[in-house]
Amino acid sequence: MNWHERYNRMKNDLGYTNKDIAELTGFDYNSIKTMTQPNRNFPKSLKLGIEIYERHVLGVPHLGHYII
Repeated sequence: MNWHERYNRMKNDLGYTNKDIAELTGFDYNSIKTMTQPNRNFPKSLKLGIEIYERHVLGVPHLGHYII
């Protein structure tokens, strides 16, 4: 699973939208849309959020190595 897919899974599981993520992170909504496009390098700050989500909510034991 790539970062974009993991991000979408986290958003869907938590019931968040890009607007919600923008409010939580302080980024502009359009910036979130741009930063999370599959053809772009994924931002480190959002990677951290995904890692924390996967470890603490999904119970993934190894950071960064979770593949469905």
